[in-house]
Amino acid sequence: MNQNDAQAQTPTALVPVVTSGFAIAVAMWCAWVVLHHPSVGFEPAVSGPILLALQILAAAVAGWGLARGRSLRAAVLLTAAAGGVASAVNLASFGSMLVPQADPSAGMIAEGAPTLNDRPPLAMMLAGYFLASVIAAALGGLAGAAARRDGANQMAWSDREWLARLGWIALAATLPLLLLGGLTTSTQSGLAVPDWPGTYGGNMFVYPISLMASNQHVFLEHSHRLFGTLVGMTTLALMVLTLLREPRMWVKWWAVGVFALVCAQGILGGLRVTEQSTAKAILHGVLAQIVFAMIAALAAYLSEAYRAPVPAPDERDRRRRIFATGLLHLLFLQLTFGAMYRHAGHVHALYSHIALSFVVMIFGCFAGMLAAWRPLSESSSASRTIRQAGTFVLVVICLQFALGWAALLAAPPKKDRTVPTHDQLHAIQPVDPWKPLVRTAHQANGALLLAGAAFLAVHVRRFPRR
Repeated sequence: MNQNDAQAQTPTALVPVVTSGFAIAVAMWCAWVVLHHPSVGFEPAVSGPILLALQILAAAVAGWGLARGRSLRAAVLLTAAAGGVASAVNLASFGSMLVPQADPSAGMIAEGAPTLNDRPPLAMMLAGYFLASVIAAALGGLAGAAARRDGANQMAWSDREWLARLGWIALAATLPLLLLGGLTTSTQSGLAVPDWPGTYGGNMFVYPISLMASNQHVFLEHSHRLFGTLVGMTTLALMVLTLLREPRMWVKWWAVGVFALVCAQGILGGLRVTEQSTAKAILHGVLAQIVFAMIAALAAYLSEAYRAPVPAPDERDRRRRIFATGLLHLLFLQLTFGAMYRHAGHVHALYSHIALSFVVMIFGCFAGMLAAWRPLSESSSASRTIRQAGTFVLVVICLQFALGWAALLAAPPKKDRTVPTHDQLHAIQPVDPWKPLVRTAHQANGALLLAGAAFLAVHVRRFPRR
């Protein structure tokens, strides 16, 4: 082990605190978007305590992990610090709950709208939220650390192990962003907010939740933007910690590339709105899934299984490489056809998408079965990961094939894909809720398939060539 490897193995406080903080934040963001969707519509007075209780629960899980190799006091302090990180990340979405709420009947513009209730100054609200967040995390950390009574006698996870977990957290943060993007497209909400980077003339991070939740189209488009910020912050933290604690230079560059593409994706999404460009909408949809696949690959590179010794050679390894790599390339082409149809209504793209799905299905089944049936070797961690990835790909591709036909039933071929602007939202004809849900499920499951294929391809390409 060289000096860089030894340094990366040494536990510090920074990496576990940041990783735990982002894990807590991602859980709370997912709950936040569900609690405030117009179909649920909880007021901040109700959703606030629910989210605080969720933070205590998430912090208990984090405290359980942080207690490994540490005293109870150290674990609680680290979990409280993670709560501080989570509260800083949460302000990008929770600010909408802390500002004075506006009356939706006065219009969607927040500035100058009458308030429904008086609130303390925003600075006091932010300070109070930060303090409550740290206290809640400390309480959760105390419960989680106390539950792990033998934690102090175990070896603490190294920074590289925590960094690998942050890679999975970045992947988990990106999936709801893709879901919201899919719902935004499926419900014709892509131009529901007319400006960018602001929202109806105001700061997007303090746009009142009362206005967001008053219109489903505005809620989906605006929360999609906010989740883009969450992914940006998560990949930024992942990049910085990878540069600090990962000894492999090419992995560092991969992390930099992921963050750069996330930034480019955010700018592209904004230009799609301001220029009302269908071409940019297609590129935005395709690039989103490419970024998701790149994050999955980064999670694979950071994983313990990738650092483990290469599994003993097997006679079918060459076929595993061919089918896994071929599946990944076919999926890139497949998602391009899908995006062309979803955003522009190109019927030829739909027929190409359908025809290619049979080829993708064949490659996916072979790639999944070959990986799932790979014999276990002395490097059990690497072999087990490959088998699990193969099983995942096999299950997801069968589900994707079924969802594809269901999505075709929900959205028969239609050339007109004109997206209504913010002043035309009232004219959108209501549709059965199951239709956009099925189409979005097909799109999101396709993203999972692409990520699984990328993860599998990364691991099987380590096999020695024969």
